[in-house]
Amino acid sequence: MTVAALTAISSAGAGSSLALAVDPTQLVLVGAAKGTFKVRNPTSKPLPLTASVGNYTIRNNGSFVVNPKLPPRRSAKHWLSISPKRFTIDPHATVVLKVRSHPGRRAGVGDHQALVLFTTEPSGTGKVQVRTRIGSPVLVRVKGKIRRKIAIGSLSVARRQHQLRLVLVNRGNINERLLKHRVSVVLKQGKRTIQSLWPASRDILPRNQSVYKLPYRPSLKGKLTAVVNVRPANGAQAGALAPPLKPIHRTFRIRL
Repeated sequence: MTVAALTAISSAGAGSSLALAVDPTQLVLVGAAKGTFKVRNPTSKPLPLTASVGNYTIRNNGSFVVNPKLPPRRSAKHWLSISPKRFTIDPHATVVLKVRSHPGRRAGVGDHQALVLFTTEPSGTGKVQVRTRIGSPVLVRVKGKIRRKIAIGSLSVARRQHQLRLVLVNRGNINERLLKHRVSVVLKQGKRTIQSLWPASRDILPRNQSVYKLPYRPSLKGKLTAVVNVRPANGAQAGALAPPLKPIHRTFRIRL
């Protein structure tokens, strides 16, 4: 997953946003644990930053919602502490931010999410003040019976928009990372492949679903076979304690 949120906020007009380099882009902490983010200043000027902990959810379309009005059911915001909270990064230098997790005693098994937010001081002149905010997800993974299950829910056709709409459901209790080229929809006429659709990478939080809108060529008409392939992330990409999950496939008959 890329960094969850990058926003440039100005009081008036438009300004150029400042890119920060944060590594890793997602941190998985098992139970009560310690981790770090490395934050790099790619510019030639000192960069004052404020770090804070927030909530996030992921919409069905894959977009992040930072600090939603209602905290998510599996929020880990109050389980995290960070240090330092205010710091300045010298030009082309790196600062290490320490993250500690301390989940509650009655925490449910699996992943609980929070967000570490890095916010710059306002910059610019006159009426234009630009502030950059980057959010890096943190998953607190509680030990127990870790369950992974991705289901291919449905595939429908929106003919006027020339789109296929694919629904994937995370029925497990940990976050699922569906990286680039790990999900595909192959359109076939008989044994011949007509078009292959490759959606962008996404994350699906536990007990959530994701809806992909995949444009197909308007010239395609008639009855086709659509083969959906999903290859979940495993090993280090899935995080500690995650059992391996085999690829899944499902075939649909569709009319374009």
